[in-house]
Amino acid sequence: MELRQYINFVLRWWWLVASMVLLAVVLVFVAASREQPIYAATTKLLVNQKRGSLGTPTQTMDDLRVGSLLAYTVMELMRSRPVVSEATQQLGLGPNYSVRLTASPIADTQLFNLTVQDADKARAVAIADQIVQVFMSNEGYLIDNPYDRESSVVIIEPARASGKPVSPDPQRNALLLGMVAAFAALAVGFLYDFFNTKMKTEADMQRLTGFIPLDSISVLKGDLPSEKLVVERDSFSPDAETYRMMRSHIDTFPLGRTIRTLAVTSGSPRDGKSTTAANLAVALAQTGRRVVLVDTDLRSATLHAYFGLSNSAGATEVLSGSEPSALPLLQKTSLPNLQLLSGGAFSQTPSLLIGSEQLEHMTEELKAISDLIIFDTPSLLAVVDATLLMRTCDVALVVARANATSAETLKRAYAQLQQSGQSILGVLFNAVAKPRLRDKRYYQQLRHKISRGSSTQGLTFANGDSSVVPGGD
Repeated sequence: MELRQYINFVLRWWWLVASMVLLAVVLVFVAASREQPIYAATTKLLVNQKRGSLGTPTQTMDDLRVGSLLAYTVMELMRSRPVVSEATQQLGLGPNYSVRLTASPIADTQLFNLTVQDADKARAVAIADQIVQVFMSNEGYLIDNPYDRESSVVIIEPARASGKPVSPDPQRNALLLGMVAAFAALAVGFLYDFFNTKMKTEADMQRLTGFIPLDSISVLKGDLPSEKLVVERDSFSPDAETYRMMRSHIDTFPLGRTIRTLAVTSGSPRDGKSTTAANLAVALAQTGRRVVLVDTDLRSATLHAYFGLSNSAGATEVLSGSEPSALPLLQKTSLPNLQLLSGGAFSQTPSLLIGSEQLEHMTEELKAISDLIIFDTPSLLAVVDATLLMRTCDVALVVARANATSAETLKRAYAQLQQSGQSILGVLFNAVAKPRLRDKRYYQQLRHKISRGSSTQGLTFANGDSSVVPGGD
């Protein structure tokens, strides 16, 4: 992965990281508020050094080694049950009082710290001091003291309690648990992306399938199909311009002849093929071409809803033979050179209808009155209808939906078209990231200029571009 991909990965999962870190911090502070604070009392002790008769140090390497061993011996004895039990009993706490006791040597010295932790500051200090006193008073019974002094231990610093509790430490715990939560969130995101092959960006499509999309469309607003007809209803939007740019892909496709029939299909349902077919038909009709839009999704016809037209009769009736001709069933749209043949009545055997000879007869009949026929087909991998329809189509446009279409689905759909010998225009990536702010500002200024009735010829925008109204050829 490149650095940009790592950054995009973190930005995509920042909400999960923030949520888990916040949850971890809240849990730490809630737990800390319910936990009894613990204080520590520490005393610093020295194991006596051997001296010569004149009181000057005469330590040898053996003395240092023996002194170090003695220091460790003293630490272990002070932590032993007899010494601790005697100390707690003398303090009136009872011989079975639980004491949190640690002894830690100070490197390269014969000093060590004796630390007692307790819920009460004063009690922690008293226990630490009492343990030292019990050891010193019983040292002769515990170890053989080889030194001249009465005790081998000297108190350097009496026990002193910490100013604030040593436990719990919510700040430290929150930091540590927050870091763990952040890494856990990123791990969850990585595993999700690893096992989830649904494509989110154009880079995902290229990386997972090797396909480079012709273009991409953002998530179109609106609940009704008619609200998603952006080429007609919001002609100055970046998405409307993208549909218009698809015309150049159709015009320059190296088929060797003029494209007369185009199938708009997808690998799985609800990828946006009907929305694509409707908008593309409007964009092509705006150039003056005679376009016929045919709904061949006989199980779930929807194209009529984009234009507010009827679905009482259509392709089902023509293909079944109940209507001898498709021409009387064509419905006019708001564009004079765009007509619609709706899906018609629901069919329980659509594959038989599409596989019949009537499909070719209907196609030839519509070719005679149009420059281009656009078929809105069922999903390729869901039913066989789309594959049967391809025999009458010059090229196919495949629609994939971001965060819905998996890489495997797109590759299988592509392979199925290639195996049938179908020419493929390419992939249109639907419902991807929103248009760039600069693009939106460009078209907003253009829309504002048009609404004021001013000419757009030579209009210069904030980005320095000059343009005319998009849509004309």
